[in-house]
Amino acid sequence: MSYQEQDGNDLKAINQKLAEQAALALKDMDLGNKFTWADISTSDPEEGQTSDVELGKGTAVPIPAKGSHAKPTQRQLADGLVELQGVVARSLIPYQVRFFANDVHSWLPGLREALPGSFDHLLLMLLDDLDSYTHLQRVMHDALSEYFVNHPDDEKKVQDPAEEGRSRRRNPGRKARNVRGTGRSKQPALSDPACAGNTDTRYSDEMAFFDDILVLRQLLAPLRRESKPIHWITNRYPQSLEMLQGLRWSDACLENLSDHIEPKLWARHGEWTIYNPAPPGSEARDKATSLHQWRIEASLATALWEKFPPDKLQLRDADGRYRLQLISSDPNLAREKGFLPPIDAPIPQPSQTHHSDICILDRTTRRAYREELGHLGQIARWLALARGFPAVHLFCDVVRLFTLYGIDVTNATQVRFVRFLTSKLLSDDDQAQRGLIPYIMGGKHPVNETNIEHFQDQLDSHRAMQKSLVETLSLFWRGEGASSPEIPTKVLGWFEDDSGKAVLEVDEEWASMEGFQSDSDGDSAAAGDCSFDLDDPAQKEYYTKMLFPDI
Repeated sequence: MSYQEQDGNDLKAINQKLAEQAALALKDMDLGNKFTWADISTSDPEEGQTSDVELGKGTAVPIPAKGSHAKPTQRQLADGLVELQGVVARSLIPYQVRFFANDVHSWLPGLREALPGSFDHLLLMLLDDLDSYTHLQRVMHDALSEYFVNHPDDEKKVQDPAEEGRSRRRNPGRKARNVRGTGRSKQPALSDPACAGNTDTRYSDEMAFFDDILVLRQLLAPLRRESKPIHWITNRYPQSLEMLQGLRWSDACLENLSDHIEPKLWARHGEWTIYNPAPPGSEARDKATSLHQWRIEASLATALWEKFPPDKLQLRDADGRYRLQLISSDPNLAREKGFLPPIDAPIPQPSQTHHSDICILDRTTRRAYREELGHLGQIARWLALARGFPAVHLFCDVVRLFTLYGIDVTNATQVRFVRFLTSKLLSDDDQAQRGLIPYIMGGKHPVNETNIEHFQDQLDSHRAMQKSLVETLSLFWRGEGASSPEIPTKVLGWFEDDSGKAVLEVDEEWASMEGFQSDSDGDSAAAGDCSFDLDDPAQKEYYTKMLFPDI
């Protein structure tokens, strides 16, 4: 029976019909009991990993076991939808979601003086139009290259071993140091994880990260005022319980990112890097690559209406043909059954008695940077509502690679990352190649009696990947060694040369920047004195305690 045959004013009957449709769509979906998130903490390195590098892990999260098929009741689906809408209304940060793209557009002029590798640089990469993005990347790349040409001593400190090798071939008279008297020469080893492994693995790690940027630009296209669909999680009626669970996971990602950024706005000890230290062909690298690829597919799928990971109903041969036929012949009925998104779906709105109980990034104690960090929190919250958990996990993970101050030229890891970052230019072809993945629904290999076990394995694999992503804090790697100073020592800033050209030079006053001081007025004067000597243990201990009281 279609809605047209019912009394249009009979809201109770309509809601019951929606619940029945949701139950049908979710009957094969794994759903566990409601749970409360515990604080995520970083676990010890897994077996087989090096002691100073680890893949970020979080605490285990209750996810249904393989093969379980808990069927939600109609009442559970209805209650889940009401709870989801209530949580969203209470947790919305104080802005109108409908006009958020206009707010984002108003940020851009203030971001265009971004320093390479800074949070503002990331926001421009994701939110600016293609022409402005290309211009920004070229200016940053040229200025950074010019700085190292003019400062060869800094270049030598962070030189890539591959570049060092090419330099040696150009200068065959240079002596190679002997390694432990074996007679074999070896290039000077840097502590930069990017120097581990071979050039091919470093290149693949960089291209994988560039894929992340392309995916985020695709997902954030509506905020650049591009005409792209948005399926708010509060309108995904057949998946209300799953969306509620995903929102909790998204909140945990935000909480953890806030905990990561707040106490160490300037510290770079144990920083994250995109370069995987695992050798090519190893189990650790293959596992990380598979999870990274699954996160990309899951993130892209959040922009589609169909459920991801799929359930057997979406893959079964007869159901797939029926859905496609119904969508083609009777879109209205297909929409009623949940096969198509609703028309003119409502946009999430904050509750009238607004009180946000979600920790967001603009609650930093560094007053001067609340707005800047608040932008990151607002983008993450928009992704949680407009896309879903995988997109939030991806965004928060990428944010970890950037800093408040930009780049410290004594830090080999940062320098290599930012050099790669500024060398990549987007094109329309790049964005087209990283388009939305086609969704399996009555596709080339639909479920039937002969291959049901194969597709059950596929579904179990999806669930295992989802569980791994929830439990994994980051898909990047963290070096715990003392390769970088606890606070940056040589930060770059924008200056003008005699001709008025923008150039990057060392900013001698970075330590006295507003917001770097403690909120206490009594500490401000001391924090503004940037004449400290980090080689003096007493001074280093004093300033570390003063500038990082939370550590």
